[in-house]
Amino acid sequence: MSALAALVVPTADATIPAAVGTEDTPTLSIAPAAPAPTTKRDTAIDWDDYFMAISFLSSMRSKDPSTQVGACIVNSDRRIVGIGYNGFPRGCSDDILPWARTVRNDRAA
Repeated sequence: MSALAALVVPTADATIPAAVGTEDTPTLSIAPAAPAPTTKRDTAIDWDDYFMAISFLSSMRSKDPSTQVGACIVNSDRRIVGIGYNGFPRGCSDDILPWARTVRNDRAA
């Protein structure tokens, strides 16, 4: 029984390999496949959905258990000029904040 010197797995667009070499050390070769035609992908999301997805992802940074708000500010050239979420400013600790909501009963009956 002889061992293969190289193992080549053909892809869907490749031709069947032909064995070449000696009986003791056979090798495989693949003829080059024709390049696949390239076209523009038409399933990309539109700009509004893209920016809304960024806002949603930013909102996940919020530590507030009841309101997670994200924002993505975009200029007229569709460039992101700001991203943010609700939370404390840099340098302020949010560990002392009571995260529980209080019920307000100040509506007139």
